Amino acid sequence: MGFLGLVLAGLSGYDSKGSFANMPLSEGTVDLTTIFNLFLFVLNACISYRLIMDEVHLDDLAGEEEQALFDYFQSRSNMTPLHFREIYKRGKIIELEANQKVPNCHRTLYLLIEGRVKCNCIINGNRSEDFVKRSGEFFDIRMYNIFTLPIGFDNDDFQATTMMKTKLFGWDICNLVEMRDLKSPSLLKFWEFTIIRSLSAVAIRHHLKKNDTLYDSMLIPEDESWLWGARSRDFAPRFTPKPIWQRIKAQFTIFATSMEILPPRGIRHRPGIIEPNPKQIELERKCLGEGKSKSNKRFFRLISSSKGSKDEELDMSCPHMWIDSSV
Repeated sequence: MGFLGLVLAGLSGYDSKGSFANMPLSEGTVDLTTIFNLFLFVLNACISYRLIMDEVHLDDLAGEEEQALFDYFQSRSNMTPLHFREIYKRGKIIELEANQKVPNCHRTLYLLIEGRVKCNCIINGNRSEDFVKRSGEFFDIRMYNIFTLPIGFDNDDFQATTMMKTKLFGWDICNLVEMRDLKSPSLLKFWEFTIIRSLSAVAIRHHLKKNDTLYDSMLIPEDESWLWGARSRDFAPRFTPKPIWQRIKAQFTIFATSMEILPPRGIRHRPGIIEPNPKQIELERKCLGEGKSKSNKRFFRLISSSKGSKDEELDMSCPHMWIDSSV
């Protein structure tokens, strides 16, 4: 509003009465101060519009499954609809019958929506025993290394087979790289928080008995039906009403922070940026360097539920990434 006032003052020729009868432009003169103030007014108006629209939900999420996935990510990382739409449009829902192999586990990160999946892999040259993934869990978590956290969990020939009718949501490695590098809006922090929550579940599992359930995002044990393929409680909307004074306090804190003139110290310093994750390049080369044809193109098979689970051969290479062809 201050810039708008300066613009109006300049257009009036700084007339004490606020009259626009003798505007500088009408006399053939150009007031550079007014032009600069007009530019700054438009710039700040655009910034304010973007900040406001980030908080406005223009439309509801389409479909029950999209809403369920949003409830999951919101429970696990407090994700907003703005960021969720970027994640959702880069993945695909896949439905499989019992005793079907999950496709492309070597280059896809899956979130299990409902059902059960039996998995195994080769670790240090030996085939592991079967382990079961259930609703709300990710596999193969080796794909987490695409992001900035070097978690390890190296393995080969990861295989997953459904134990019942199962619904999954999957992201190909190219989509994971795209989400990692996306700047506006940035998804990295939400993914890192989700990864930490997922790894904590892996650690907790080692302290549970065979028939114990994992915990939901509120650290409440899942229902016993979760063991047999029911959905995690995190896929359902969760209502946690706050007292009115807490909501007013939270909004006041946000407003007070936005009014700070000087940025906080170290605002440009971020973990995992200066020193890259050593597993990133290794995993990208391993996943994207497989399946090369004589024409040096990489073709992979992708199952899309929108096409009736029909196999479709697509060029799944990442053109924006440099891959050493010798790998």
